[in-house]
Amino acid sequence: MARFAPIILALFAAFMVLFMMYGVGNPIF
Repeated sequence: MARFAPIILALFAAFMVLFMMYGVGNPIF
């Protein structure tokens, strides 16, 4: 599981960036 940690963190960071970009104009929640 430790080997996949950097990948999961990278994907999480990417989704957070996309969420911030689209979330401001189009609130998902």
